[in-house]
Amino acid sequence: MAREPHIPAKSQQPAGLSGREAVAAAFALGAEAVVVLLAFSADVPLAWTIGFHLATVLAVGLILFQDRDLGADLTVAALMFLVIAVAGPAGAFASLAALAFVDHAGAGPEVLQAWYDRLAHARHADASTELTDRVVAGRVLRTQAQAPESFEDVIAHGTLVERQAALGLMARRFHTDFAPALQAALRSEEPVVRVQAAAVVARVRGDLKARIKALTSVRDRRASAHRIADAAELMRLAGCTLVDRADADKCRKAATETLQVALVTSHEVRTAAGDANRETAPVIERFLVTAGRHADFRVSRRIHNLVVDSRYRLRRVNGSMAA
Repeated sequence: MAREPHIPAKSQQPAGLSGREAVAAAFALGAEAVVVLLAFSADVPLAWTIGFHLATVLAVGLILFQDRDLGADLTVAALMFLVIAVAGPAGAFASLAALAFVDHAGAGPEVLQAWYDRLAHARHADASTELTDRVVAGRVLRTQAQAPESFEDVIAHGTLVERQAALGLMARRFHTDFAPALQAALRSEEPVVRVQAAAVVARVRGDLKARIKALTSVRDRRASAHRIADAAELMRLAGCTLVDRADADKCRKAATETLQVALVTSHEVRTAAGDANRETAPVIERFLVTAGRHADFRVSRRIHNLVVDSRYRLRRVNGSMAA
């Protein structure tokens, strides 16, 4: 068996040093010692002393930076150059003394990365404690808490503050299911509730008109699932008592036209049924029954029973459906 050639290990050198730093520090220390002697000499002008220091700094810069690799780490070299240029002899001595501590002040990048990995996977509590913390923080429903009340019950039996709060919630984010509660508020025995309910109705009707206009003006160039979702919303708006008759008829007409475009073939019916939810499934089935497409209706009903009523998902295998 052939033996692999022995490759000598590289000398362990700090990442920030190339060997030039030590040469530059030693040269700077010797040259700056001459600068100190010149400074204390009465026969040498001060300009010569400053000029010799500037020449020393220039020579140190050439030693540190000339012909260095583009990817080299110049952090230590740049710090040495600045310290020597500013502090002179003291900077040269400090630079030489600091070389022994380069890359030895900390634990090293490997130890730091291992600590980061440990922190990333740290778990300070078991699953039950984490669940308790989520419940206390309000991110999980308390099982022992009182069940939420419907808006209709609040309007009928709640206090004045609770009724006003319910009306504020309905105005902030209205759903067509809130219409019976809003109409009950219009018939409340409290004048304040009736006035506030009338203001909410005025605002909601404006929002509904804008939503209907936006849905009916959309040109169907999107995916079939989005078009059917729009048709389901249009049918829901058509059944809302806060929508006037003309807008309701417009919603039904637009929903029917959307379904006629989205459910042309049996393949499109199966695809739409596989992507349906509890809101779109009845719309699809009602449209197919009204159109007399009973075979497609039976197929969609079977798919809805799997997708909507159970926790199954359909996947397509070679163009066909599989549960």
